[in-house]
Formats: sequence, C-alpha cells, structure tokens
Amino acid sequence: MSLELNIRKAATEWSQLGALRVVNRIRDHYLAGAALKRRTGTAARSVTWEILPDGSGFRFGTTLGYLIAWENGIRAHRVVAKNVQALRFKIGNEVFYRKRVFIPAQAARPSFGPALEDVTPYLQKTAQRLVYEAILAGLPDRKIVL
Repeated sequence: MSLELNIRKAATEWSQLGALRVVNRIRDHYLAGAALKRRTGTAARSVTWEILPDGSGFRFGTTLGYLIAWENGIRAHRVVAKNVQALRFKIGNEVFYRKRVFIPAQAARPSFGPALEDVTPYLQKTAQRLVYEAILAGLPDRKIVL
C-alpha cells in the first residue's frame, strides 16, 4: 500500500476514534442526569456526529435547539404572542395565558467545548500513533528515527 493511502486510512481511523471519544464524553459526563438534573436522557441521545467526507476529521452537534442555547447562554428577552391571542404555558398543575412573557438571561452551561478540551490529549496521542504506524507501513525498507 502507498504511503498516501496509509495516511488517509489512518486519518479516517483517527476521525472515527476521536468522534466516538468526544461524543461519549459529552453524553456520559456533561449531559448525564446529574449534570442537568434530568433523568430522561433526551439531551444525551440528541448528540450526533459524522465523519467529514474526505475522512480527515469529524463534527458533532445536537438535534435539540435548547442545547445550543445552553452551550452559549441566552440574553434576557421578551416573547410576545404574534399569531395567537395569548401564550399558553403550564407551571406545576396551573395553566397560564399571557400576551407576553419576560425570559431572564441565563449563563452558559457548556458541554461540547469542555468535552473536546478534555479529549484533546487523547486525540493528539492517537493522531501521532496512527500517522507513525502509517509511515512505518508505507516505507517498510527505511529506517525512521523520531
């Protein structure tokens, strides 16, 4: 196998290993029940990932809009009923109707960024190991000293 093909294969393997490690860190540590004070697991199940088309990396995200707000925080704002007479919401067992409501600012509760930072040393070591092995396999008759 050629050196270029070996390195491409190593990059794809790194992408798969890295994506799984980051997503598992997000799901198991940052979006676990105790961290969010929720037990349904919806937030953890919503984390998605994919390998980039050229196999050189990965991306991850979520299918839940509110997790993006949690990641970045939100500024204080008003919500006003536009297409209906009133907004309807429930607190406990009581139903409320209001023409507008005020949503207070909420600090960021990041999970994606810190998880990537936690896993960065693993990603670096894995990339070094896989590329080194690819070079050794691609150049079997050469002596390589690092």
